[in-house]
Amino acid sequence: MPAGLRRITQERAHGEPCEAKTSNTPTSLGDHAPLPATTPAWKAKPSFYLVATDDRMIPPAAQRSMAKCAGATIAEAAGSHAIYVSKPKAVVALVEEASKAATAK
Repeated sequence: MPAGLRRITQERAHGEPCEAKTSNTPTSLGDHAPLPATTPAWKAKPSFYLVATDDRMIPPAAQRSMAKCAGATIAEAAGSHAIYVSKPKAVVALVEEASKAATAK
């Protein structure tokens, strides 16, 4: 086995067999239990979306549609799917706008 890799076994990190736990429901924070969600954050909190108009993975029209469904404040920039790499200033501007909106309340 290459250095740095471990073989997967039937034992959990704490020595308990995998079969010992019969439920998929987390039972404690130690199991990384998610908090119960009653309302998706995008429905209850302000959302912001940067449409990458040169994206060839997700068409800009689909991006606009998804952002509109989320009730997001929409900004656009000419850039690729990895807009955060191709147009970091546009990303920073939108993050700053979101931050100002959040702290204004």
